[in-house]
Amino acid sequence: MKKAQTLLIAILILGLVVASGILIYIFVKPSEPEPIKKCGDGICGDLENWESCASDCEKPVKPVCGDKVCEKKEEGVCLKDCPKVSKCGDNICDAKERDNPSLCPEDCASILPECGNNICETGAGESCSNCQDDCGECPVNGVEGVYYVSKQGNDNNDGSKEHPWKTIQKAVNSAQAGETVYVKEGTYEEGVIITTSGTADKRITFSNFEEDNVKLIAESCHGFYVEAEYITIKGFNITDAYSKQQGTGNCNDWTASGITTHRNNNIFENNEISDSMYGILLRANIGGGSEEGVIWPTEGSNIVRNNYIHNTEYGAVRVKRSNNNIVKDNKFYYNNQKLSSSNDKEGNILTYLDAPLVFYCLEGLTIENNEFIEPKFGPVILELDMVTRTAAPPSMAPNPEETKCPITLDNVVIKENIGYKTENQEYSTMLTFGRDFALGSGHEIDNNVWYNGNPGSKMIEWGYNFWHDNDKDDGINPKIWTLQEFQENTGFDKNSNDLNPFK
Repeated sequence: MKKAQTLLIAILILGLVVASGILIYIFVKPSEPEPIKKCGDGICGDLENWESCASDCEKPVKPVCGDKVCEKKEEGVCLKDCPKVSKCGDNICDAKERDNPSLCPEDCASILPECGNNICETGAGESCSNCQDDCGECPVNGVEGVYYVSKQGNDNNDGSKEHPWKTIQKAVNSAQAGETVYVKEGTYEEGVIITTSGTADKRITFSNFEEDNVKLIAESCHGFYVEAEYITIKGFNITDAYSKQQGTGNCNDWTASGITTHRNNNIFENNEISDSMYGILLRANIGGGSEEGVIWPTEGSNIVRNNYIHNTEYGAVRVKRSNNNIVKDNKFYYNNQKLSSSNDKEGNILTYLDAPLVFYCLEGLTIENNEFIEPKFGPVILELDMVTRTAAPPSMAPNPEETKCPITLDNVVIKENIGYKTENQEYSTMLTFGRDFALGSGHEIDNNVWYNGNPGSKMIEWGYNFWHDNDKDDGINPKIWTLQEFQENTGFDKNSNDLNPFK
């Protein structure tokens, strides 16, 4: 009997042990380790946001309180993101520090790349070239290769990191869709012409290597002349793009610039361009229309961002017959140092005003969050009314067949720009527009700031034609209307309230 009871107790104990094990397994089951999330995997993880990993996390249209990013509009409004007025050392990466987080790493460590954390933080500048632990080894050449250029290289090399090329042009002639070219420290005297295009998902990128200072002195009329699409150019210091070599290259009096493109879907970012005729030109293909020699506006869709363009003879950026381009987050300093000129019918030289940013004959343009400092002549932003002019200034008779421009200029966004003009110079105006702009639709002008202490300074001017007085034939004085006169003479009042910065 005792044996039976002992056996029964043993069975019960064993059953309890098994049951307990099952319950423990169910409730304390070890979870499988989550896969490491990397920037670029298409998942916006807990350690990522739109600033640290733009490829995974889409930036919201408006600032979002609580996304751990302190933006300018949130300072003093969103205590979650911007607890107080910030300074370096207070553990708050404020909007000004975010523009250059390396200046205050103690506050902005969260948006600085951390090599060795198993996250390839591409949005913060981490890559296979500076952190292989997180991003893996860079592929050497091949379909999606990485090439290198060095002053100590040789164009007969294979372009690898160990055996780089010597000239940027050699790399340009070799790179194919999806490939990247890194240019190492040094001064390169070249006029680079790019003719091989990338694709929408395989861009061709030309960049300085890591933080190297790469100076490109333009040998011809351009630093980079881009006759290709889906090209990215970033991190270069470009100078001396003048028309002094006129007749020897791809430019004439009005096309010398640090970067010029006649094509579409290119990105120009983080470059410094100075001591040149123009900074960046976005233009149409010549002879690209349905008739021989006709110039029609092209697709455009280029992006100009985070560049520093200064000390140019004329404009920092000029957009001509190229649609849907974006110019944002740039700094323009002391541009338009010369007055533009042309000849009248008798051959006399006439002067007229240009501007740091000029656009005309297009549909769709975004000018956002740029800083304009001390332009010498002209307004800050200028739209040229080309529909009312012929091919031979100063005659201003309407001639759209000659200009091949749309009758109206539509869908222009000008917002969040800041202009400074404190020197005692003439023509102190931030924005100047022509009739074709006013007769267009879809414009948005908002939150532009104009700092100017000069008497007679204006935020905005409306004119029948900026370039010349329509009642004279001397081409010297612009005809400027008040907003009321502008409405009366053009019949434009539908969007005037939206466009009036004084409301």
